[in-house]
Amino acid sequence: MILALESHSSSTRTDGLPEGDTPEAKVARSVKLFCETPSPDDSYGQGNEVLQLPIIVAGAEESPTAAAIAAEQIRKYLSMNNVARPNVPYNAIVLIRILADNPGPTFTRNIDSKFVFTIQSVLRSCQDRSIQAFLRKTIEMLYRDKAHDNNLANLFAMWSKESRK
Repeated sequence: MILALESHSSSTRTDGLPEGDTPEAKVARSVKLFCETPSPDDSYGQGNEVLQLPIIVAGAEESPTAAAIAAEQIRKYLSMNNVARPNVPYNAIVLIRILADNPGPTFTRNIDSKFVFTIQSVLRSCQDRSIQAFLRKTIEMLYRDKAHDNNLANLFAMWSKESRK
């Protein structure tokens, strides 16, 4: 009988996410699972998304590349049209709040101009007012608690303009 051994190296799947047991692969899988967890209306999988948080935080703390992968995935989940699945952008915003604290600057350095533009687009055009409100509260929290983080300067500059409108 021939046994297949699981590879511990990282390769790329057809969906573009890394495979294997690296911090990058674990974070990529866990962010996807966390953000795509069904809404509270759907009992399948409800509550299991929190099991992904320790994996995401540990991987992002261990590897700056994993933190960058998390930021890129979060940006994509925010930019998707998720009218039918408001839990997706909501969970992405939850990850911003968590990862801004742990690992902190390792994550926030990835909040680049594309990320800021995506957040601005959600603030301006998201049809779900609860998502907009949660994002506003998140930015206000970051502004209050992370004003010293220079990685967030572009986000704060955008927020200054948007909050005056």
